[in-house]
Amino acid sequence: MLIQISSGRRALWYPTTEKDTSTDNHKIALFLPGFPNYPGKSHLIDMLLEMSYGVLVPMYSGTFESEGEFSIEESVEDVGRWYRFIKNGKFFTSLNTKKQLRIDEIILFSNSYGSLIAGLAMKTHSLPLIRKYFFLSPLWDMSSYKDDKVSRKIALETDRLLKFAFPLSHRFKNKKEFFRVITGMKNLEIMRQPTKAKI
Repeated sequence: MLIQISSGRRALWYPTTEKDTSTDNHKIALFLPGFPNYPGKSHLIDMLLEMSYGVLVPMYSGTFESEGEFSIEESVEDVGRWYRFIKNGKFFTSLNTKKQLRIDEIILFSNSYGSLIAGLAMKTHSLPLIRKYFFLSPLWDMSSYKDDKVSRKIALETDRLLKFAFPLSHRFKNKKEFFRVITGMKNLEIMRQPTKAKI
């Protein structure tokens, strides 16, 4: 695992095990994790590596070592930022060495909050090199669950978890507004936009 840097933001890079990081063709999975998450390897990343995908996992803006403020809108911008990074193909392959990788395929793989961000990114970015999108347990259409006590309880537990386990790791642009969207009390205008990405 190596850290990649783009505009003060950080992402974790897991190259495939069967290929070295030379100029061979590479299949890349842009993996958008759930929220809150601790940066690190997971069984989903292992699965993608076994399928011969190198995996790039962004630390959303305003979380952990990534600059900026954390918000849904900034997370959507992170998708465009890391998509351009992958397309450019210049990866740190060791602590002080960057190499140009020839990118053969890009997929977008997402889980929970990451799936919300992936869906919104498809509405704001064209992402022409991404041909496949995967959504696991997508957080979507939260307003239809706003009166569901179980869903609201989960959101409150997430807020408590952030305060307890990640007190300094998420620098919210506006925490109150963030949880209003997550609990379906406020809709984002972007959700009504048509999809720009080709599927």
